[in-house]
Amino acid sequence: MEKFLEVVFFSATLVYILVETNALEEYLKLFLKVIRSKHDLFVSEFPGFSLLERLRLKYPDNFFTALAVCPTCITVWIAGLSSLIFVRFDIFMAGAAVYCAWVLYMFMVLLVKKNNS
Repeated sequence: MEKFLEVVFFSATLVYILVETNALEEYLKLFLKVIRSKHDLFVSEFPGFSLLERLRLKYPDNFFTALAVCPTCITVWIAGLSSLIFVRFDIFMAGAAVYCAWVLYMFMVLLVKKNNS
């Protein structure tokens, strides 16, 4: 049960960080200095959008871009796979991890929106 909760909290937190913040973009800028020149052109093409939104606008028909932008898709893959790998290889446990991680992610989003308003 402890591993299950670790997977759920890790998955929900990771999805929140990837989708709701600019952390991915900032870390890419920090660690990959090569991206800066390409990144500046990319930003000027779609100003005012986050990195994931710009990817979706630039590559609208790409499966991996759609997967990266969709919070539900990211939650299913991260929580499902990490549950299968770290908890136990059981499809019902993976489904429960996905559901719990999704509920926790939505709770975090609502909590932040309520706090900001």
